[in-house]
Amino acid sequence: MRAFHTYWDLLFYKALADLRSEARRYYIAYLWWVIEPVLEMLVFYLVFAGLLKRGGPNFVQFLLVGLVVWKWFEITVKHCGFAIINSSGLIRQVAIPKILFPLVVILTDTFKAMFAFGVVFLFLLVSGFGPSKAYAALPLLFVVQSLIIAAVGCLFAAITPFFPDFMLIVSHILRLIFYLSGIFYDPIKIPEPHRSLFFLNPLARLVSDYRRVLIEGLWPDPLPLIILGLLSLLVFLLVFRFMGRYETIYPRIVR
Repeated sequence: MRAFHTYWDLLFYKALADLRSEARRYYIAYLWWVIEPVLEMLVFYLVFAGLLKRGGPNFVQFLLVGLVVWKWFEITVKHCGFAIINSSGLIRQVAIPKILFPLVVILTDTFKAMFAFGVVFLFLLVSGFGPSKAYAALPLLFVVQSLIIAAVGCLFAAITPFFPDFMLIVSHILRLIFYLSGIFYDPIKIPEPHRSLFFLNPLARLVSDYRRVLIEGLWPDPLPLIILGLLSLLVFLLVFRFMGRYETIYPRIVR
């Protein structure tokens, strides 16, 4: 906690600097953070609704919510995996807690994800899905997903310097999780004996609960979310302890 307090300003300054640097690399700058999930949604919509003739009347809303939730998770944890390696020059010169590097990535990508969520809210409003009382559950969903991202992202960041090829394996694992998270299909179609196993996937639970709130206007079950949040916090603290224990090892192994 003392380390967080000492480097708090650095954490936010580095995140802001990375956002500005990324925006300067594109002509459309900040708009790309909004356009990217929309383009990906169009691809899936054309394939599943256009070519395969699947999906119901609200398939666009259904698909957009799932994709935005997934992309926040996928992009952030992938970037976290390389957070320490990509900062090898700074790590060798300055004694900075290594946990700060994935946390900067998480702050940066979460800020971009909020842009995408803004598009979702606007699109839902225009298409007739106005705010409901269930929107009060959104802060809980945001906090739980943030904790899951922090736990998984920092875990990847801690492991990758020791095993540089680890992220190659992670890419395939994430693709499998994508197909098992109900992004482009309704979990209600999964046979009942297998549905409970399906929802053991934290991303499947989150995607379903976001849709329940944003599209159906219903409250999610808070107990599974609270359990997910506490387990994620526990994993994050264990990773934090691991990275602190090997604090002096990272400068010697990063390339």
